[in-house]
Amino acid sequence: MIVLGISETHCATAAILRDGAIVGCASEERFTRLKNDAGYPRLAVDALLRELGLRAEQIDVVALAGRRAYAREWMNRVLHDADYARDYYGVRLQEPRADLGRRARKLGARLGLIDPARGKFTLSESERLGLVTGHLGLGAERILTLDHHTCHAAAAYFGAPFTGAPALVLTNDNSGDGLCATASHGQGTTLQRREAASSAPGSLGSFYSFLTLVLGMKFGEHEYKVMGLAPYAPARAVERATAALARCSASSRTPPRSSRGGARAAAIGCSWRARSACASTRWPAAPSRSWRTRCCAGRG
Repeated sequence: MIVLGISETHCATAAILRDGAIVGCASEERFTRLKNDAGYPRLAVDALLRELGLRAEQIDVVALAGRRAYAREWMNRVLHDADYARDYYGVRLQEPRADLGRRARKLGARLGLIDPARGKFTLSESERLGLVTGHLGLGAERILTLDHHTCHAAAAYFGAPFTGAPALVLTNDNSGDGLCATASHGQGTTLQRREAASSAPGSLGSFYSFLTLVLGMKFGEHEYKVMGLAPYAPARAVERATAALARCSASSRTPPRSSRGGARAAAIGCSWRARSACASTRWPAAPSRSWRTRCCAGRG
C-alpha cells in the first residue's frame, strides 16, 4: 500500500510510505525557497513522485494532518509579514506596559483561545480536498483527514524503537484542532486517547509564542531560539521569571472538567486572564529553562 501524508501548516511537508515504511519526505520550502512555506505542498509532492518513480494513480490513500486547513496566503502573510503579524496578534512593543494586558486578551481571541471564530481564514472541506483531487486526479474517497494530535501521537509512538510495547504517549503544542495537549495509551497497533486539554484554558505552546512575539521575534519559528537562549539567563533573572510564572499558574488552576468522549480536560499553564497579569511583569531577557515546551513529534 502506498500512502501520501501531507501537512499543510507552517513548513508544509509531504511524505510517502510504502507498506508502512517511509520512503520519501520533502518540505515545500525546499522548492519555493520561502522559509516555512505553508499550504498544500504541491511541489514537494511532485518531487517525491518523480524521485520514487510513482504515478499519482498508484497512491492508495492521501492522509491530511488535521481536521481543518487555512488559506495559504493568510498563513504565509502571518508567518512572513512582521507588521501584519504584530497587528493581527495585538502585540505593540512601543505601547505602555499597562496596555499589554488588553493586547494579550486580543491575542488570545486572535489565536482562538478566547473566541474560536477563525472561520474567515479556514478553507472549506471542498476547497481543501479540491487542491488534492485537482492536482493528483484522485477521487475524494481516497482522502482522509486525521485529527491533529492523533497524528502527533502516531508519529511518536509508531516511530519509537520499542515496537508496540505498552506506552504513555504525550503530545503538547500551540494548538491543533482545538487542543493543545493529549495523553494516550499506545499498545500494538492502537492508540487510545485518555486525556485532552483544550487550547482555550491555557496552551503552553501559545504562551511561549506570545513571549516570543513580545521579545520581538517570530512566533512559529523563533521559539527554538528562545529555548536555546534560556540556559544563558543569569540566576537572578531565572528566579524572577520563575516567581512570575508561578503566580500566573497558581491563579489559573481550575478543576478538571468533563468533555465529549469522557476525557477530562484540564487547564495547562497560564489562563489568558493570568497571562494578562504576567504581561505587566518586567520579564528577564530569557524565560526559565524549566518552562521549556516542545511538541511530542512533528509540528504543532
